[in-house]
Amino acid sequence: MQTISKIYLYVYGDSTIFPRKSQSLEDTWPYLLKDNLEACFCTSVYLAVRGLGAASISEIAKNFSRDSGYYAVQSETISFFIVNTGIVD
Repeated sequence: MQTISKIYLYVYGDSTIFPRKSQSLEDTWPYLLKDNLEACFCTSVYLAVRGLGAASISEIAKNFSRDSGYYAVQSETISFFIVNTGIVD
């Protein structure tokens, strides 16, 4: 079994990614997912959260495409790219 030394978690989205007024940043799902991955895999998780209010999926994809040039691929790591969009009532 391959050892995973680090997990990179890239979460991009529209305004649904932002914390609600009643939430702290640490209570949003990307940070809860980070904490759970660290606990499950006993490794460091590096989280990048990028949000753009009222963004389309194509705008989010452009942001990730531009940003991905800065993300170095490293051995013994795993990366996840998650897109979160929706409607906030």
